[in-house]
Amino acid sequence: MAMTIRIPAKGSPFWKTARQKAESMLGRLDVSPVEGEAVAIARIASDMEKRISDVGKGTRIWVTGHTGEMLDPEIYTHWHSLLRKWIGAGADVTLFLASSEVSPQVRKTIRDIRETETAGSLTAYRVSPRKRPPDDDVDAQVLKQMETFHFTLVTSPDHLWLEPEHLSGQTEKTMNCWHYKGPNARNHPLFGVFEERFQEMRDRYGEVVR
Repeated sequence: MAMTIRIPAKGSPFWKTARQKAESMLGRLDVSPVEGEAVAIARIASDMEKRISDVGKGTRIWVTGHTGEMLDPEIYTHWHSLLRKWIGAGADVTLFLASSEVSPQVRKTIRDIRETETAGSLTAYRVSPRKRPPDDDVDAQVLKQMETFHFTLVTSPDHLWLEPEHLSGQTEKTMNCWHYKGPNARNHPLFGVFEERFQEMRDRYGEVVR
């Protein structure tokens, strides 16, 4: 399926409402179409595992989420299993949670994975309560939007997984996801934007989850 991608204007908030987010990612600016797979209803980690299984030593994976509840095995078993599989294959995973609230169980899961899966690595960040930007700051809007617009970005090999409208409480599945792989991921107009924005939010506001 071919799509035309609209890139948000430089200096504007990254996304606004959930609908605008989806439109920003999959909408209508005059940029070359990129071939991607639409996943109408995604069982998140299960569907991602089918598509992003070719990882190994040298693979880097950036994952975004909200509170990290998807890593609580009492709520959802597949996400932490997928992280273990990726890291066990040698991948280095960085997780950014767009929240200051991370439950004890999620912290425990992160520690367990970090300590037992040593072929690769896991580094997890939450938004530091001490560093959080004022509510009227553009970055505060970005962090708010990242609560429901999630992406997973992979290099060596290249993949891009988008969840434009992952609402709170949708732990196991969400709708209207997109997957790009190989050159179609690397050439996606937003691949570099996501990578840069992830690193900006992590460096400005991140605090390592321990």
